[in-house]
Amino acid sequence: MKMPQDQIERIAALGYTEPEARFLYVVATHSGYFTMRHFTAFTEVSRGKRSMAFAQKLLKHAHATVRDYLGTGSVFHLFSRLVYGPIDKDNVRNRRRHSFDYIRTRLVQMDFLLENPGHDFLETESDKVNLFCESLAVPKDVLPAKVYEGGPGSHTTVRYFVDKFPLFLAAPLSGRLACGHLRVRGFRHGKPMEFCRASRGLSRTLPPLEELSPALHCAAGHGVSSR
Repeated sequence: MKMPQDQIERIAALGYTEPEARFLYVVATHSGYFTMRHFTAFTEVSRGKRSMAFAQKLLKHAHATVRDYLGTGSVFHLFSRLVYGPIDKDNVRNRRRHSFDYIRTRLVQMDFLLENPGHDFLETESDKVNLFCESLAVPKDVLPAKVYEGGPGSHTTVRYFVDKFPLFLAAPLSGRLACGHLRVRGFRHGKPMEFCRASRGLSRTLPPLEELSPALHCAAGHGVSSR
């Protein structure tokens, strides 16, 4: 995963070690939610004093909240502008509070990200749009999109890839693309089907996408279940 060193240093300046800062960058960029299991897996440390000290720093500085969920355990939500602002991600949706179904999906997504650290995941909406429209010459009108209505007298806004599911090139310049959606067991909302419908035009435009691993399937209509 790409991690700009200057942004890692900005997070570290808030009182975190470099491994902690790198982990927080991944959380802020891709999820907003995590567990201590994710932290220990990323930093390759055993659960104990270091993970406890990390959790205490997050709570002491009011950079995150923690809440216990039945069947999931303690889940941290990284929400503070003091973390997101210095890395130019102050307006991402990850800062907001979400439903438990959304949180579970993001936790599974964190699992996938940490199991595949060698891939350079596309971080922003503009990164994804530029890849498809400029590098792959895909018409913009077939990209997964959502239209947001403005107030009286204002214009509508079209946003792309609003579900923020993992997306990366399988190899540099290979043209082989991996994009997917996550579905956890017991997921009650319609987002996976909405994602499939929104991506139908895109999947028809691109060559067939292959399954990459047991944890991720292509956007052509498959889902991912938690283990």
